[in-house]
Amino acid sequence: MPDSLRDGLLDLIAPRWCEGCGEPLREGSGFLCADCRAHVRLVPGPHCSLCFRTSGVEVCPDCARRRHAFSACVAGGLYEGRLARLVHALKYRGKTHLAGDLAGLIADAAAGRGEARLVDGLAYVPMTHRAERERGYNQAALIADALAGRWRVPVYGALARIREGAPQVGLPAAERRRNVSKAFGPVRGADLSGACIGLVDDVMTTGATADECAKALTAAGAAKVVVLVAARDL
Repeated sequence: MPDSLRDGLLDLIAPRWCEGCGEPLREGSGFLCADCRAHVRLVPGPHCSLCFRTSGVEVCPDCARRRHAFSACVAGGLYEGRLARLVHALKYRGKTHLAGDLAGLIADAAAGRGEARLVDGLAYVPMTHRAERERGYNQAALIADALAGRWRVPVYGALARIREGAPQVGLPAAERRRNVSKAFGPVRGADLSGACIGLVDDVMTTGATADECAKALTAAGAAKVVVLVAARDL
C-alpha cells in the first residue's frame, strides 16, 4: 500500500492533532501544523558565527571575551511561544514523537549554513543515569536520532555525564559554567579522530553545557564540533 494512502486511512481512523495548537492535522507529516511552523520565530540575523545570537559583528562581544570549544552553532528557532511548548512537551510530558519535528527545524536552519551540513556524525548531550531512568528517555538523543535519519549520518554515544550538578534552569551565566565544569567526558574507547561532530541538544542558553561537551568530544579526537539545537534562548 502506498504511504500516502496508508497515512490517509490512518488519519480517518485516528486523526492526528497538532501539538502546537491542538487543531487537526490535515496534511503533511509530523505533529506540527503549517500554521504553527510558520509561527516558530527564527533567531534574527545576522548571527554571531560562534553562538548564533543576533549580532552586528561576525563574533559577538560575549564570544570575543570567551573562547568556545565549539566552532559554530545552529538553532531551529527562538525558545518562546509554540516552540517552547513543543520542547516542554517532549522533555517533560513524554511526547517523544515530537523529536522528528524539532529535528526538522534544525535541518531547515542548517540548510543555509555549510559547516553544519558537513558533519560526519552526531553526538548528543547526555543525562545522568538516574535522570534518564526517571524520565525514561533522553530528549537530546531522540532529536539526534531523528536528525541522523534525515542526514544519513551515524549517531555516536560518545559522551558520558561523569558529575551530577544542579539543574541549569534559572541559574545565572557564571553559575551555569561552574555547575557543568568537568561534568562530561568521552565514553571509554570513543574514537572520533578527525571527525566534524554535530552536538545535538534541545535548548541552548549560555553555551556552558555545549562548551563542556565539545571539550569532551575534542578529547575523543573530534577535529571540530558544531552545536545543533532545536531552540536558542537569548
